[in-house]
Amino acid sequence: MLENGWQPHERGSADGPAVEYSHPEYVGRIGMIAPYAAHFCDTCNRLRVSSQGKVHLCLFDQGNYDIRPYLQQDDIQGLVNTLHSFMPIKPEHHHLHDSNSGIMHNLSIIGG
Repeated sequence: MLENGWQPHERGSADGPAVEYSHPEYVGRIGMIAPYAAHFCDTCNRLRVSSQGKVHLCLFDQGNYDIRPYLQQDDIQGLVNTLHSFMPIKPEHHHLHDSNSGIMHNLSIIGG
């Protein structure tokens, strides 16, 4: 990409896992997500919520957590507290290199 004029953008502290590039001849940016890249999980700051109200701490993890009661009861503070409680148990890395993609056989299930 770099040999064709694409330039990487510096990552911000709140940026997601994509490495973004832009080109002076084009509008916008393109992001590349490479889960097999070295240290990919080191900067992951994402949780995913499925359409069924399940929180996935990692796209490639086995577990999920139901937050529907908080959503149904409009319990914002309970939801925030619960989401904060997930961060210490968020996996440090996935197991893709061990041919283990967790429960995600199709990432479109949760928007991945």
